[in-house]
Amino acid sequence: MNPLSYLKIGGGILGIVALASMAWLAKDRFAQKERADAADDCAAVAFKLTGDLDDCLPAVKSAITEYRRSETCDAGLSSQPAASGTFAVQQACSTEVKAVVAQRDAAKHNQDDAERLLAELKKNSLAAIERAETRAANITKRTNNAIQTIEAAPRGDDGLVVCDDACLRNIAG
Repeated sequence: MNPLSYLKIGGGILGIVALASMAWLAKDRFAQKERADAADDCAAVAFKLTGDLDDCLPAVKSAITEYRRSETCDAGLSSQPAASGTFAVQQACSTEVKAVVAQRDAAKHNQDDAERLLAELKKNSLAAIERAETRAANITKRTNNAIQTIEAAPRGDDGLVVCDDACLRNIAG
C-alpha cells in the first residue's frame, strides 16, 4: 500500500471526526442558546406576582413561588379591607402567620367588646348620676319648703308652731 493511501484514509477519518465535532458543538450551542432564552424568560417573570414559571429551573421556580407567596401574604396583612386581606392571608401565609393573625383578630374583637361595654357603663352611670342629682335637688327643695312653711306658721302662746291642715300638706310636700 502506498503511503499516500494511509494519508487519504487518515485524512478521511480526521475529516469525519472534525465534522462530528462541529455538529456536536453546533448542537451544544443551540442547547445553550435555548437555556439562555429560558433563563431570560424566567427572569422576565421572576419578580412579577403572576406569570408562567415553566422555563425556570426547579430550584429557581421554588424560590420564585415562595417569593410570590410571601408578597401575597404581605399584601393581605397590610390591606385595609378586612375581607380581601383575610382571603389573601388564608391562601398565601404560613400556619404560624395565620395563627398570629387569628390572635390579632380575636384581640381586636375583645377590644371592641370592651369598648362597647365601657360606653354602655358610662352611659348608665351618667344616667344614675343624673337621677341622683334630681332626687337630691327634689329633697333639698322639699326640705326648704318645709322649713319655710314651719317658719311662716303661726306660733302659740307657748312659742310652739301651730300647724293647720294646709300647713301639714305644705310640709308633706
